[in-house]
Amino acid sequence: LEASVEQLLTLSEEEKRSNLPFVLEWLKVGEIERNEGLAELLLQYPAEITPFIFELLEGEAMDYDLKKWMMENVICKLPFFVKIALEEQLQRIAQLPTDEERKRKLHEVAQTVLDSFI
Repeated sequence: LEASVEQLLTLSEEEKRSNLPFVLEWLKVGEIERNEGLAELLLQYPAEITPFIFELLEGEAMDYDLKKWMMENVICKLPFFVKIALEEQLQRIAQLPTDEERKRKLHEVAQTVLDSFI
């Protein structure tokens, strides 16, 4: 079932929160469109999405395009306390990127995110 961000945004606050685990799973498997509306939805729940972001940034075999999208559209806009919690993972990508992360220039994106809050 492909999810529509527009449909999700029409849900009540309680419904959005209860659907968040599904949204994150759809995001992981590419069944939801990555757009500004989705980023805005995720940013409403910084504490709830932090474990997902940790898993994403630490995962070697994860979707590199998703990592980049999350850094450019979500992580960079998170509250300071969440960014600080992610600093170690961002530093690793910026300073010791895997070959694939370097090829996709994720180290540059991670450094830009770090520069925005350090």
